[in-house]
Amino acid sequence: MPIHDWRRVDPGLFHDFHQSWVCNLSRRLNAGLLPRPHFAMLARDEINPRYGAMYPELANRVAVHRDLDTLIAVIEVVSPEIKHGEDALRSFAMKMTGFLRSGAHALLIDLFPPRLHDPRGVHDLIWGELANAAADQSPGKRLVVASYSSGITQRAYIEPLAVGDPLPDMPLFLTADEYVMVPLEATYQETWAVCPEPIRELVEPAPGA
Repeated sequence: MPIHDWRRVDPGLFHDFHQSWVCNLSRRLNAGLLPRPHFAMLARDEINPRYGAMYPELANRVAVHRDLDTLIAVIEVVSPEIKHGEDALRSFAMKMTGFLRSGAHALLIDLFPPRLHDPRGVHDLIWGELANAAADQSPGKRLVVASYSSGITQRAYIEPLAVGDPLPDMPLFLTADEYVMVPLEATYQETWAVCPEPIRELVEPAPGA
């Protein structure tokens, strides 16, 4: 199933899909993808009083642990609200680089094209903080999924995408060299299949509408 153009709907409606998708991702990881003793669970930040009321989605992610006190990796699905202001974007990029610098790995899923405050995309902001270098760009591919391996040297594995493309399976690193493949396309399809019909009709209007 191709990636839909989620700009067609209000960000609050994407929130419903976002929540269902991260739940599906967490369940799939716990259904045999993760080796023992690893497990996935939904997690959130403590609410930042500056953004908490306006950007509740900033707190939602899949967190992979080896035990309750040891964070191994995170999966972040970017919400459109993150791109509405420079402060929110900077906070998000710092959060992601904080995970990576602490030794956790990450998988970033950004289904929204760059805007004013991220003209080269969210991944470029993260990679600029980590490597002090601009990320490579792919003409015509303005969406991105990126898998980050933490360690002495941070590495990023990038798949540029566009609306209409299928999502690739992506590695989620558990160590600098070991990973599991996350079924992004399959979980996206499962989530879309149970997405409320009024939202689906807005995202995917009938031909000629």
